[in-house]
Amino acid sequence: MNIIKRDTTRDLFLAALNLVNENGHYDKAAEIMDYVLPEGSIDNKYKDDIELSNYRFDFDAIAQFGGSEGIYIDCYLSGEYTETELKRYNSGKGIVETETRRNIGTFKTLNCDLESFKIMGELCGALIFYASQYVNKNIDRYTPTREHERKEKRNQVGSNDPCEICTMKNDCSNNHTDVKQMCEAYTEFEGGRTSIPSD
Repeated sequence: MNIIKRDTTRDLFLAALNLVNENGHYDKAAEIMDYVLPEGSIDNKYKDDIELSNYRFDFDAIAQFGGSEGIYIDCYLSGEYTETELKRYNSGKGIVETETRRNIGTFKTLNCDLESFKIMGELCGALIFYASQYVNKNIDRYTPTREHERKEKRNQVGSNDPCEICTMKNDCSNNHTDVKQMCEAYTEFEGGRTSIPSD
């Protein structure tokens, strides 16, 4: 299998910001912005920067007042963003938990007025929109390896060979992710089974 090009959390954060800027939705925010930081960039080591190998996540951007000053936007990934489970120690609970949320970057303005909050809120919406657009356009980078392998195996099926799951000939194009989740569409074709095979 070919090497899969992966994005990292920093790549996604900056890609979303670049698209917001390129499409003319950052101008008002730029006038009031104090700083923009991908997570982990203060020491320039990007220690929290990880490869993203699963697309089952949401990009969240939340505007809120800072603890001492200004307005912040915290950007998070929520859901499954890696092929394997990530574990983190929860010091508050004293247990190891599966990670399902990760901070990937922060925006800050020193302003605290309503108009600035509206600008930051608008930026949140633009970031979410363009992050989703970017991931969908580059979905191969976020697809788990096992799904790439299944797709590659399907593509190797010859035009006269049946699909290993539904027995449909002529290069089955159904995206069978699991035998138990077979697409019903193939039953309309000659040679397709009409029931889900047993284990």
